[in-house]
Amino acid sequence: MSAQAVVGVDVAKRTFDACITDASKPTTYANSKRGITSFIKSLQLLVAPFVVMEATGSYQRTLTRMLAAAGVTYSVVNPRTIRHFAKAGNILAKTDRIDARVITLYGERMGPRVTIPPTEAAIRLKALVGRRRTLVDFAADEKKRAKTIEPFLRDDIQEMIASLQQKIAALDRQIKQLVQGCESWAAQAQLLDTVPGVGKVLISTLLAALPELGLLPHKQIAALVGVAPYNDDSGQHVGDRRCWGGRAHVRAALYMATISAIRCNPVIKAYYHQLKDRGKKSKVAIVACMHKLLRILNAMLRDNEPWQTESTQTA
Repeated sequence: MSAQAVVGVDVAKRTFDACITDASKPTTYANSKRGITSFIKSLQLLVAPFVVMEATGSYQRTLTRMLAAAGVTYSVVNPRTIRHFAKAGNILAKTDRIDARVITLYGERMGPRVTIPPTEAAIRLKALVGRRRTLVDFAADEKKRAKTIEPFLRDDIQEMIASLQQKIAALDRQIKQLVQGCESWAAQAQLLDTVPGVGKVLISTLLAALPELGLLPHKQIAALVGVAPYNDDSGQHVGDRRCWGGRAHVRAALYMATISAIRCNPVIKAYYHQLKDRGKKSKVAIVACMHKLLRILNAMLRDNEPWQTESTQTA
């Protein structure tokens, strides 16, 4: 990392601040194609520029796409990580320019992993899956309202629910078409579909939001999803293991699939009842089953093997 010129970038909706060294004065650019083009031109004066930025939802989308097109390596980091780093260095003030310096310092000291730019197909799949999730949540809210709303509005609610279901079905067709159009996705989907309890929602969510599945060790995959138990011990005190962080949407889809798997998947079902017989609480047992199911799915994609009850016992 020392051979690279680390450039910390703090991205906002309309502008972004870029800082080459933690001691230099940040430069402000417009968060537009014109401003980003000017920023990329300034990077050409540096040796092996490496841009580090916080994840800001959609605000950094154009910037990352243009950096990838220009061949500039970059890393998108969790904002919580940057904030903890700043506090560790007793940097308590927070402005866009201060944040740019902090991000630069973080990039120089910690050497974050390079973010692999997603393909256009991956960007499209993630957007479709996210839109589907939004409409499903909206439809669920409307169904709840239908039970308590004034009677004269119930027909309107039912029309809205029917319209949302049509839109969800249309998104399902687009997602299926996109997955089947990619040879690697189609092969992965076919493998995952062999697992009892795993359906199209979890499969599309994993393909869109967890591309690392099958490529990383299980402990890292579990941490990415947020089902890795962390110790809470100090001296003679042994605290409860807790899961936190991770990709919430993946975890939610995995939870629903696990509930189904506890009923119909022989391996997960037996594991759940084993945990219950040992006195584990239902919530703890379910999370442990989520962990085991994810481990199985990761091993299947890693080894390119379909579901087999016997082999998955030790996955």
